[in-house]
Amino acid sequence: MDYFDFFLLLNDQTTNYLCCLAIAIIVYTVVFRKTFLSLLDPFTFPLIGSGFGLSVVLFLYNQQEIAPLCLLSYLLTQTAFWSAFFIFQSTKLFSLHLTKPFRLKDEKQFIKYFFLAGVLLDIICQLLFYALLGFPLFMDSRLDATSGGGGIGLISRIIDVCRPISAFIMLTYLIDKQALGILRKISRYYAGYLCIALFLSGSKSSILLITSLLFSYLYIYRHVNAGLYQKFKKNEIKYAFLLLLFPIIVIMVQIGKSNFTSGIMQLVNRFVSSGDVYWMAYPGLAWENIDNSQPFQALFSGMLGSLRIVPWSQLPNPIGMDLIQMYYDTDSIGGPNARHNVFGLIYFGFTGSILFSFVIGALAGTIRKWFRRSSGKSILISALISMLYIAGCSIETDINMFLSQIATILLILPLLFGTAWGFYVIYALSQNYNHIARKTI
Repeated sequence: MDYFDFFLLLNDQTTNYLCCLAIAIIVYTVVFRKTFLSLLDPFTFPLIGSGFGLSVVLFLYNQQEIAPLCLLSYLLTQTAFWSAFFIFQSTKLFSLHLTKPFRLKDEKQFIKYFFLAGVLLDIICQLLFYALLGFPLFMDSRLDATSGGGGIGLISRIIDVCRPISAFIMLTYLIDKQALGILRKISRYYAGYLCIALFLSGSKSSILLITSLLFSYLYIYRHVNAGLYQKFKKNEIKYAFLLLLFPIIVIMVQIGKSNFTSGIMQLVNRFVSSGDVYWMAYPGLAWENIDNSQPFQALFSGMLGSLRIVPWSQLPNPIGMDLIQMYYDTDSIGGPNARHNVFGLIYFGFTGSILFSFVIGALAGTIRKWFRRSSGKSILISALISMLYIAGCSIETDINMFLSQIATILLILPLLFGTAWGFYVIYALSQNYNHIARKTI
């Protein structure tokens, strides 16, 4: 079933779909009410998408578009995933006790140069991207531009790592009133740059980077900035409504319409489309037509390709790409996210998919535990934990995307640390030179 057929069915059976959506809302509210932290928690947005995915599966089954086997597979894998998530979120197993990774004579200076290195790499790479390809906001497909391991892909990966870490440190300088004036000034300019760059990215969810980092910072340091955290929690509904304006405006620009209602409807369609992999894969058992001979390569394709362990040409296509090509004559890279239910069913079969969902649910729960128990003793560790947590929130949506993000972090982080260390060494040498010069005089 393609997009047109699904939304045509949805238009004819709107009441039935709304009933399925109501059931999904009730189920997710009951199950997640105790683990809910904030509307702006990076965990919340994927959770909303997961709820819409449940509504789509229930609706398809209600309309007799999918076989009982598919419904049973979905329910069992979803139960396995969230059971493991809750178990490993609360257990002491795989707990992480991190202290400062190294000690420096002047750690504040190193963090300053780490921040400046990240900002510099982010801005340079972003300007290179604009110069070579233009603004993603006006592109037909952003994925086509950044896919693979070429130069543009590398530029995008540098941005993907440098931006969140720099933005997290930026928040510390903006919030900490004792920060140096020049750092606060640079942080303000960088914040303005981020707003423009995220809008020009063309991604309707790009603004979530800022809100996710802001929440992560305030949550980790809630004992230090208790008043600020409570103020944030008190006004989070207001912030969430303002946040919705960003994707609506991006949609209006992309579709070339100034009608606010059209933007809202497109955003609603985007939420419903969180379950697009189910209406493409389940009806008619379409998932059986996808080659499942390379499960390991398919799971780790983003990591294997990014680290150049296996050439991209030898890796299997993403599931979303295979599904989209079943219904449309296109070579464009894109398609629905390969949610764990469908990925496991294709590559590991009915029984294996349940175990697969349990394992990655355990991974998601463990990462959330690390975040919730983060001490905040080191700004750099807090920034890395926050970036890992934001990436980990995509595990239920697309495990391959998460592993690809981990590969990107492993690939780019040494570059960022090396650049920052170079700046710091120059600073340390200049301090020693000045100290010797003063002694000589």
